[in-house]
Amino acid sequence: MIDLNGIKNIIFDLGNVIVDIDFNLTVEAFQALGGGKIDLNLENYMDHPIFGAIEKGQITAAEFRNEIRFMLGNESVSDEEVDKAWAAVIINSDNERIDLIKELGKKYRLFILSNTDEIHIAHAKNIIRKNFGVEMESLFEKCYYSHELAMEKPGLEIYNSVIADAGLVPEETLFIDDKNDNIEAANHLGIKGYHLDPQGPTFPSLFQYL
Repeated sequence: MIDLNGIKNIIFDLGNVIVDIDFNLTVEAFQALGGGKIDLNLENYMDHPIFGAIEKGQITAAEFRNEIRFMLGNESVSDEEVDKAWAAVIINSDNERIDLIKELGKKYRLFILSNTDEIHIAHAKNIIRKNFGVEMESLFEKCYYSHELAMEKPGLEIYNSVIADAGLVPEETLFIDDKNDNIEAANHLGIKGYHLDPQGPTFPSLFQYL
């Protein structure tokens, strides 16, 4: 269980915390757009510099789409097809998680801190709006996205930026993320980190005694 003693603020990662993700779905979608000719698998997808560049705001969505078309060797692929394939990674959330966030918002200051980009965020917002009838960002005091800040986790500068902007006391702040290196960075600054293992207990069960 998560110990909320002394906690006044909760920062959530987005992927595998608020919404479920499956990177294989985007790999498969890009492979399909490339007619099976593109040499892309989960490992080289995760390491490809273009994906890190859009998350850090180093390239625009338009530039990203053009790079994808070049990578696919198919200039006829539309913007909509690129976006759909790129956003395939984001699957869904559930009522239990959304209801829990609403309840937490009555007692704590809530934030999002996510390594993401404008295409993924637009898709995540649409999923939450369509399936749960609420605007995702209305559930949080403020959302911090790597592509807007031009920095990303686990760099300490992004955590310091959030702390300063929101006026947070690190020791009164809980950070929930699915990657250990992001948790370790938060811990280094005095933030209480909780690693949410996608294969472990469900997100809402961690707060069942609220």
